[in-house]
Amino acid sequence: MKKSKLITIILALCLALALAACSGGSGGSGSGTGGGSAPAITDAEVEALYEEAVKAYNWFNLAAMPIDGSVSAELDGMTYNKVDYPGISTHADLEAYLGTLFTADIVGDLLGENETYVDIGGELYAIDGARGANIMMGDETHEVIREGDDEILFRVFVNVFDGPFMDEESKIEGVEVYDFTLVPVGGNWLFSVFHQIR
Repeated sequence: MKKSKLITIILALCLALALAACSGGSGGSGSGTGGGSAPAITDAEVEALYEEAVKAYNWFNLAAMPIDGSVSAELDGMTYNKVDYPGISTHADLEAYLGTLFTADIVGDLLGENETYVDIGGELYAIDGARGANIMMGDETHEVIREGDDEILFRVFVNVFDGPFMDEESKIEGVEVYDFTLVPVGGNWLFSVFHQIR
């Protein structure tokens, strides 16, 4: 009877140790999501995230956010107009929105020395301006490459023309390739490497 009881106790201890090992192995932070596993994301969702990120990135390198031209203010000798974009009414809102698309390093680079966006009277204003897109860059094709569980490579192929790509006489001169990197942070996939293509 004692021997049977001892065997039962030993089996129970072995089972408890096995369960503890399993739970400890699944709770690691190697995925970079603060202890959880990388969230599932489809190729279509990656594509949509890229399009959204391009739009936001262009606010700093191509053209400012939409503004209300009828509402302006002066600051340090510069004329600013009130930003007119749903859900983003302050500089903090802008920073938070960028944080849903890019890692902190990229957000810091975009906002760091940038004087395009400022809060005036508690509301977000911008300097209206645009540099124009690179007219030699044509259509894009994309490829989603999954580099394990904690990294996605979004590869962009862009046709480069020998003249304005909308010109019927222009011919494709070559193809440029850009690699964008997505990593899981805090339960979201964010771009840790991003490029200005146009």
